[in-house]
Parts: sequence; C-alpha cells; structure tokens
Amino acid sequence: MKLLIPLVMFVLFTVGNVAWAADAKAGKAVYDTKCKSCHGAGGEGNAALAKTLKVEIKPFGSKEIQAKTDDQIKKQITQGGVKMQPVKGLSDTQVQDVIAFVRLGFPLLAAGDAQAGKVVYESKCKTCHGAGGEGNTALAKTLKVEFKPLASKEVQAKNDADLKKVVTQGIGKMKPVPGLSDKQVENVVAFVRLGFPLLAAGDAQAGKVVYDSKCKTCHGAGGEGNAALAKTLKVEFKHLGSKQVQAKTNDQLKKESTEGIGKMQPVKGLSDTQVQDLIAFVRSLAKS
Repeated sequence: MKLLIPLVMFVLFTVGNVAWAADAKAGKAVYDTKCKSCHGAGGEGNAALAKTLKVEIKPFGSKEIQAKTDDQIKKQITQGGVKMQPVKGLSDTQVQDVIAFVRLGFPLLAAGDAQAGKVVYESKCKTCHGAGGEGNTALAKTLKVEFKPLASKEVQAKNDADLKKVVTQGIGKMKPVPGLSDKQVENVVAFVRLGFPLLAAGDAQAGKVVYDSKCKTCHGAGGEGNAALAKTLKVEFKHLGSKQVQAKTNDQLKKESTEGIGKMQPVKGLSDTQVQDLIAFVRSLAKS
C-alpha cells in the first residue's frame, strides 16, 4: 500500500511516560514469518488451529487486544500465554515493530494504493459517506438508514472481500459504485483501511513535537487525559484516540485547538501548518 503521509510507516506509543516510535511495516515482515500461521494473515486467528487446541484466538483488531498495554503485548510475545508459546529469536526492536503492526491492524494489509483510493473515494463515495468517513447525517435521516463510520470496529472487522462486495454490488439501500476497475476497487478498500490518518494533511511526527509542548500537560503523553486535572476541573477528558474524538472532522479539531471548547482554552501561537501537524498526530492516536 502506498501511503500519503509517513505516520502510517510508524506507530507512536506511550510506555509509562516515554513515547517511542516503531516500524509497523518491518513488524509485518516479522509477523508474516513468526505469527501468521496461528493468528491469520489479517489477525483474525486460525480457526482450525483454535478448534484443535480448544482455545479462542482473539482478533488483533478486537477491543480486548487493543486495550492491552504495550508491555502486556510484549510479555505475551516474549513469554507466551496459556497455550501460546513464546516467539523466540526476536530482538527488542523486532518486538516493538510487531507491536506496532498489531496496533496498526488491518490498514497495512490492504493490497491497493490508498492515495489513489482517496481520489476515487472523493469522486464516488464522499457525498454519502462524508469527507472523513463519518457518514452524511442528513442523507442518513432522509433514507432512514445508519451510516457506520468507515473507521468503526464494525466496518474495519470486514475482510477485503466483503468490502469489495459492498463497493461493487451494494448493500441495503446503498447502490453499487459503477465504473470502477478492479484496481480502483482495491485502492478504495486500501483507503477505507487507512481511514482518518490519510485525511490529515499535516506531518504527524512534527505534530507530536507541538503536542508535547502545548497539549501533553492536559491530555497526557498518549492522549489518555490527565486524570488529576480532570478531577480538579470537574471535566472528562475523552481519550484522543476514542471514537468520539476521531469522529470529529479536521475542521472541528482545528476549531477546538484554535478557539477552545468548554473549559479548554485556545492553543495560542500556532501557525496553520502546526495546527495541521497537530491534527495529523491526533489522528495517529486512533484506536482500532
């Protein structure tokens, strides 16, 4: 998959209060050789093996797996768990890269060109599904249907074949998308897998620098929110990777950053580029 911005080539994590970057693409290479036979090409789990071993293999995109800390995932990789044997012969860097791939989940597995898919999406899909995949609420109300956000667990849990079928054959009141080549369909699926990060025009790595200096005190190193401050202010900090935050458009995030919201004061002294970079970083925190 070709990526529009470099943030998908690495994933940012917080271990304690130390942020580090790992290479999800390198992690996929390790995963394919060490993990795929049991956990499946898409992290869905090898159903036949699970039946033989009488265990349940949780999908890597599931809430249960993604809720684990990096240290917990690292422990399972290096020490094993229940009937899972330790994965031997990995360097610390390779373990970090595998964790990055597990966090990234399905997006890296799509075969198409996400950047080219974005072009198709904007011309064929955006009217109904929204610029950020959030769904056109007015149209949904008119049609009396619910548009699932394209970044939602329900949509991302579909395999590529299912998504291709929806695009080419339609589903419910959604009509097939006409006039697309097989390659264009692959590209749209790649874009859907990539989700919000591709929509942020900024540089996530540069945005992390801005975030660390301007936002981390209140929102936490990993976007989890400063619990003590929230208690003092009697407010709730939504995790920046949560569905509620990620469902906001880039314009909404920009407005909240530059104008403030509720008890949150505007972030002052940022250029337009820095705001874009900050939004790109926030998008990189999205939970699977």
